[in-house]
Amino acid sequence: MIIGGGDTGLSLARILEKESEIIIIDNDPARAEEIANRTNFLIIQGDGVDPNVLREAGLSETEAFVAATNDDKTNLMACHIAKEAGIKKVVSFVNSPKNETIFLHSGVPNIVSKVGSAILSARKALYERINEKIVHIIGTEAQILELPISENSKLVGKKAEIKNAVVAAILRNGGSEVIIPPKETSLASGDVLIVVARKKDIPDVLESAGGK
Repeated sequence: MIIGGGDTGLSLARILEKESEIIIIDNDPARAEEIANRTNFLIIQGDGVDPNVLREAGLSETEAFVAATNDDKTNLMACHIAKEAGIKKVVSFVNSPKNETIFLHSGVPNIVSKVGSAILSARKALYERINEKIVHIIGTEAQILELPISENSKLVGKKAEIKNAVVAAILRNGGSEVIIPPKETSLASGDVLIVVARKKDIPDVLESAGGK
């Protein structure tokens, strides 16, 4: 069940439609009609924070619930209703970064920052030369990097340690082998490091894994 039939909600529905039955609830009559005419989703025109609307839409039989409106208050209220109904998978998009902490402290188990996701996608594109991935940890100054070790990396043959960072794990042999490394573990070409570092140290960490 997705609350909000805007660009975000509709795009998510299209991604999930091959593996899930989708219900979209939107309070805009014109938009609800347009989606109904253009898709095969079950569309319900109504208020996504009205318990009666949610109950009639089948909330009690829903396996996953996503709040994807452009209004954070609506998303927060909808998630609380879903949690009280016993839905195990509850996810909310957060439109304003200043509201992320409110969502976390309110007990919403999974949030997706629209602004944060856009920024991180741009940053990933900028660092594409070494094909690393950066995952934002909301509410902290830390980041997790998935850092592949190329054949000409400075780290090949060196110990599993990086200045200003912690090597939490090594994925080896295509990820089939997971190593929680002591510092004396030697790194090899093709390893993928799971590294935790502070935001301000990311450039130095990336530089340390660069070519010889």
